[in-house]
Amino acid sequence: MRNLSRTKLLLLSAVVVFSMQPATVWGAYAKTPEQALLYYQNYYDDYMMDELLLVDQYRAANAGIKNSTADRLVERAFWYMENGYIVYGGGWKSYLNYGIADCSEFVSLVYGDFGYSLTDVARNYDSVGTKVEGVYSTTAVYADRRVYNALAGTENLRIGDILTWYKTDSYTGEKYISHVAIYIGIYNRQPAFIGTVDQASGRNPTAIGIINDLRYTWGGTLNSVRRVLPDGAWEADVQVTGHEQRPPIIPLTFTLQPQKEVVLP
Repeated sequence: MRNLSRTKLLLLSAVVVFSMQPATVWGAYAKTPEQALLYYQNYYDDYMMDELLLVDQYRAANAGIKNSTADRLVERAFWYMENGYIVYGGGWKSYLNYGIADCSEFVSLVYGDFGYSLTDVARNYDSVGTKVEGVYSTTAVYADRRVYNALAGTENLRIGDILTWYKTDSYTGEKYISHVAIYIGIYNRQPAFIGTVDQASGRNPTAIGIINDLRYTWGGTLNSVRRVLPDGAWEADVQVTGHEQRPPIIPLTFTLQPQKEVVLP
């Protein structure tokens, strides 16, 4: 589906091109097409006042690396978010078939558009790329003089790095990676990352959002940071050899019909 014609992508008025899927169970966060549309309509204003402002901040802060491989990768993540059709869930080829993705499938999707073959299983992300040392969960006193979770060593992060978080198995007591996302920088004095989110509690119209507050869970459960991009990936207007940008993957069908014109980058 990488080579779908622009004409087909723009035929949003002909809804029959993208058949609506019936209600399907994809796990605890499953959404029917009707529920997905309701989330989109209810939370789009919140998205405009949150995620879209952070996108603007990202672009202003990273003008010096514009069109670097890392910048293009982050912009591709924005593209999937801004086109507003990905619903949260998981399953065999769920994104390709239905526009449904969980955290690891989204990160794998974005990196895959640049020729990187990453696992789409969150628990396996400790084997992805190389570990970025010196980044870990800590606590800090914030402006309100209260102590919250925070990340130490953020100076070691680079945009495009993959952040991973853990949960603890209630039976074995062992930690496992439960969530992954793509780091995009420091904004409003807080690290920010793009990935899948809980649409209901996060007030997000689709499954893709930006988190920019690590005072609570996200700051306290960091597992590790993985770096996949090579040296040179942060140089402006430089293309990393062998990892040219490919067109986005368009699902065969949609659970949430695109709510605006889908235009290839």
